[in-house]
Amino acid sequence: MVCDNKAIQSIKTNLPGYSRAIERVFAENESFRSVCEDFHACSEALIHWGRVTSDEAARRRGEYSELLGELKREILCWLEVLENLPEPGEGRGPDTDRR
Repeated sequence: MVCDNKAIQSIKTNLPGYSRAIERVFAENESFRSVCEDFHACSEALIHWGRVTSDEAARRRGEYSELLGELKREILCWLEVLENLPEPGEGRGPDTDRR
């Protein structure tokens, strides 16, 4: 899906150190995909309002900028949790515990 491709690219561009984890959870989790799509839509809206010069545009840029930061923090929370989980098919135990 085109929207999915744009959403995942948007996130990977903003969080390049997490590319592999982003691809993994994006493929597996509908809720994560939804947050990524919201992030992309918010990014696009921020670009739009960045081109407009008006009092309303300034307010909108502030709102979208704040929302974008919240979405990015939510995505980072997902990814940080994932870093502590085993890859699919890996077990947890003395030889595989990553602590």
